Amino acid sequence: GFHLATQLETVEIQSRSEQAERVSCQAADRRQPAVAGSFYPGEPEELSSLIDSICDDLTFQQQKVPAILVPHAGLHYSGRIAGQVWGQTVITPTVIVLGPKHTRDGANLAIAPQSSWLLPRGEVLNDLQMAGKLVDSIDGLQFDQLAHAREHCLEVQLPFLNHFAPAARMVGI
Repeated sequence: GFHLATQLETVEIQSRSEQAERVSCQAADRRQPAVAGSFYPGEPEELSSLIDSICDDLTFQQQKVPAILVPHAGLHYSGRIAGQVWGQTVITPTVIVLGPKHTRDGANLAIAPQSSWLLPRGEVLNDLQMAGKLVDSIDGLQFDQLAHAREHCLEVQLPFLNHFAPAARMVGI
């Protein structure tokens, strides 16, 4: 598993994260795709076909690793490399996905507060309990929907996470 996640299992959810969870449930509960149709196909069949063509012929043995580093450009440009890395990884039940922020929108260090991230072919659930533990444990980290609304970095990873571990949850930072 992920070392940081293991260490945080004993941290209690405090009022700030509980409040953010309530707010996120009242606001837009699912993060809508921001770059479907540009960074990857926006139609479910086209996305499935692309992910299948990238991933189905992979023959790597999966490994347990504490972290992976993958490119985040459009899938037509970097999808093959990203798919190979995801395909070689034993994916834990909760994945913390870190990425740079390419817009000025929202907080600089932010966790997406929505319950899930929608994709043209499904969704990836957020682990809001783990997210709350991180917000309460890391100075400056906060729930912020605006910081993630137009950002592509994490979104382009989700088709691979959904393909290789459809039951996995994520925390997007």
